[in-house]
Amino acid sequence: MSNPAKGEVYFEARGQSFTFKLGTNAQALIEHKTGQTWGKFIKERFEDLGAADARLIFWAGLYRQHQMTEDDVGDLMDEVGPSRVAEIFLEAFNAAMAKPDGGSEQARPTKAKVQRIGMNS
Repeated sequence: MSNPAKGEVYFEARGQSFTFKLGTNAQALIEHKTGQTWGKFIKERFEDLGAADARLIFWAGLYRQHQMTEDDVGDLMDEVGPSRVAEIFLEAFNAAMAKPDGGSEQARPTKAKVQRIGMNS
């Protein structure tokens, strides 16, 4: 279950609920740790994501709600399993990259015309 409007992915493990989100704060944590922008990090690692990269992303996505250490997150990933971790990543990544209006391109709204009323308009 997830809340795509908030970019959150919920999952169960260890008998509790976890919230994973690749929002601005998670992206900033990754940028701080790697010294790269979020876009550059993803672009460079997309085809060949290592275990340390996967753990870093999972840690950053969980940190705001759960303040876990990277080692704890690695253990959690082992418990959840690689298939479910990949699903969580994909759901959260798609939510993080989605346009706020649901993905549709819209023209910028035009300035409203002033409707004059009264005798001195």
